Amino acid sequence: MEPKTVLLTDKLPISYESDLQLTAPLNWIYAPDNYSHEQTYALLFSNPRLGTPALPSLEPGQPIYFPYRTSAFHSSTSNVVVIYWSTEGCLKILDPIYSNETAFSFLPTRLLDTIHLSDPSLILTDASPPILPKKYFGKEPAHSWCYY
Repeated sequence: MEPKTVLLTDKLPISYESDLQLTAPLNWIYAPDNYSHEQTYALLFSNPRLGTPALPSLEPGQPIYFPYRTSAFHSSTSNVVVIYWSTEGCLKILDPIYSNETAFSFLPTRLLDTIHLSDPSLILTDASPPILPKKYFGKEPAHSWCYY
């Protein structure tokens, strides 16, 4: 992903983990050489963050800022990739061209309201895949439909 990308969703199908807790491993995976106090990536849940400095509004170009322990993240609502992941399916990257209210009418309204911010071009498709330690992440998943 391009530096300063925000992965935005309303929630993930996991228990007991917040968006900020998942921001740390996101940075360890995709920015392993960053030793500064400025985080490169963030994962934000729209429900608790909307109206705060972490997600001031759903208008493009709004500054995003949040401190996290001894580091901070600065970006903009113009650097967002909206994602959706249900327990029964694959992770989906939502695109304002193809992911409209008609196609995804089953999604929560709060998530539908964010799709216009999503910019899938922030995903670098020609980048080398990250190397995930099996000790923490387990074996690579089978190369089935969801893998691709």
